[in-house]
Amino acid sequence: MKAFLLGAGRGTRLAPLTDTVPKILAPMAGRPLLEHQLAYLAGNGVSEVILNVHHLEDRVLEFVEGVKSPVPVRISREPDLLGTAGALVPRRDELRETFVLLYGDVITDEPLARLLAAHRHAGGIATLACYRADDPRGKGVVSVDASGRVTAFAEKPQEVTAGAMVNAGLYVLEPEIFELITPGSSFGVDVWPRAIAEGRPLNAHLMTGYVCDVGTPAALSRAARYLTAGALSSPGAAESAAG
Repeated sequence: MKAFLLGAGRGTRLAPLTDTVPKILAPMAGRPLLEHQLAYLAGNGVSEVILNVHHLEDRVLEFVEGVKSPVPVRISREPDLLGTAGALVPRRDELRETFVLLYGDVITDEPLARLLAAHRHAGGIATLACYRADDPRGKGVVSVDASGRVTAFAEKPQEVTAGAMVNAGLYVLEPEIFELITPGSSFGVDVWPRAIAEGRPLNAHLMTGYVCDVGTPAALSRAARYLTAGALSSPGAAESAAG
């Protein structure tokens, strides 16, 4: 199984650190963020990772070439940012089977086997890992029916309700997803609303593991403390995740 890791972002929320360090290499618990994510993906059965790069890409390439990765990594260069979904387009021919996508600033220990099993059981074009957030402001808010099918998706809505289900930035995708993707498109703004409007089966999976969007200095420090304490596998320890 292949995974696409979104690592091209500029990481403006982590400035000034990201003025000189790519977000995907932000230091966390003594190791770059990318090392943690590669270990997670490899430990969950991923056989190859495609990593897109843009901001300070030479630093990322140098790291990938110099580290002993637990899983092969293929680089997808983006001279211009293509969007969270558009980033997949140049690698379409390599993603012809069910694959996983992980946002580059999301740390999680959610078992991929559970997510994949839920995806196969529900069927559909994609399954979104989700969690309930006490404060869903600034997140992608997901509405589901009794069967777990996504009925609405709102990217960072102005009005939110505590306890809403939000997008964690971890997906299982079928190759048919490319029928909904155009260059420059994002999942939250373009792809998920289009899938719902066209009646494409889109499902949500409620996570039991830890998830944290480490895109801010405070969140990076919190996740590092969990890692250092060995508490990353605490069930239900969701914090804030990608939209």
